[in-house]
Amino acid sequence: MRIELAQAWHILDIAYIDNDNMLCTAATGLFTPPKPFGNEPYNFIEDPNIEVYLERDARHPIYATLFQKPIVFRTTRFSFLLNPRKLWPTSQLQSQVEYIYLHVPSNRIIHIKGQPGLWQAANKHRWYLSSQGIYLYRCQPQGAFCLSVLHTYSQIMAENIELLVLALFLSVLISFLTYHVITQQADAKRAIKYRVKHGLSKNSFYWLFQPIVSLKDQQIIGCEVLARFKDGIGELSPIDFIPEIKRQGKSWHFTRSMIHFVQTQLEREPAFPTGFKVSLNLSPNDIENGNARELLHMQELTASRFKIALELTEDHYMEHAKARTLLQELADAGFAISIDDFGTGYSNLAHLHAVPCHYLKIDRTFVSDIDTDGLKSSLIPQIVQIGRNFGIEVIAEGIENKEQYHKLAGQGVTMGQGWLFGKPMTAQALKATLSKQPSKYAS
Repeated sequence: MRIELAQAWHILDIAYIDNDNMLCTAATGLFTPPKPFGNEPYNFIEDPNIEVYLERDARHPIYATLFQKPIVFRTTRFSFLLNPRKLWPTSQLQSQVEYIYLHVPSNRIIHIKGQPGLWQAANKHRWYLSSQGIYLYRCQPQGAFCLSVLHTYSQIMAENIELLVLALFLSVLISFLTYHVITQQADAKRAIKYRVKHGLSKNSFYWLFQPIVSLKDQQIIGCEVLARFKDGIGELSPIDFIPEIKRQGKSWHFTRSMIHFVQTQLEREPAFPTGFKVSLNLSPNDIENGNARELLHMQELTASRFKIALELTEDHYMEHAKARTLLQELADAGFAISIDDFGTGYSNLAHLHAVPCHYLKIDRTFVSDIDTDGLKSSLIPQIVQIGRNFGIEVIAEGIENKEQYHKLAGQGVTMGQGWLFGKPMTAQALKATLSKQPSKYAS
């Protein structure tokens, strides 16, 4: 008995009973003579035949000063003196809590502690919302002892004030951060708009040249002209400034600046041979609205010793008869037409019949896929075959290593460009690279 008493935190004492007399308890030892247990009626019987006395007025010799009305459970031979404060925390013994005993056979409810009647209000559902608050109830698996609780809304707020304050703080913080991010993005867009607008008039744009190499003999046969931007604030990526130029309706002004730059950098340099391929990127807008027709009257291009290729991305304009007519006029004037990023955009084989085309450029995502033998790289032989069927040369961009080079050359790709052959560079650097004509890519 004393071992059980020491191990059970909710038991005040254990008594041994014989013929309604307490012979001894774990806390006080033997009674001489034995003490009568008492003959007052019990409150209910909990199976199997355990009598339960609620708030019994029985002063304990040791705990009398601490607790006067314990709960008593009595079996045939033993009686257990229980401390209700350990069974249900005093912090919960408020008007919003009721403990009951439910006598299942008779469905009789015996109130034990708390607010009487709360059980009847709560037992309609396991939980439900009311105008007063949230009602909940739970019972033992056997269904004998039950607890019903009413959490009022004021209690919920009072007990969770820290969480409410934290939620409010987080809401304000998230709102502030969202506003800050949106404002920054808006400021960045306004800054890009301003910088591009003034950069067009203040020569902030310049162009670099990336070598185009024959994969058959590793000789530099041309270059692609690539736009760059730098002002007093710093650099802008083409991903940022190209769409902004289009939004401002300055794409043709931008193209004329590019042509003038190329003329001053390449045309006057005898190191670049006759027939050297120079690829210029055109905006689809300038094909669609007819601005590119001015190219037919630019003698510095039509009479150039270079082979001028106009690179165009596939777009819906290719379906327009007006655009197709202009492209045919440009081809008749000696310009080569190159479809850029073939296979990634508005691809349609019908365009290759309707639009004059001299080059197909395989997008760099197809080339980078070679390293993993991905799905895109498996389409390269089909693109090469399409080029052969239509008499069109195929160029691969984004070649960065020897493995990619050898696979592309083996699959019939005729030309390529990428960091393996050279990054975008100035005209002077391109001239020096052209004079060396490296053959290291064949090893």
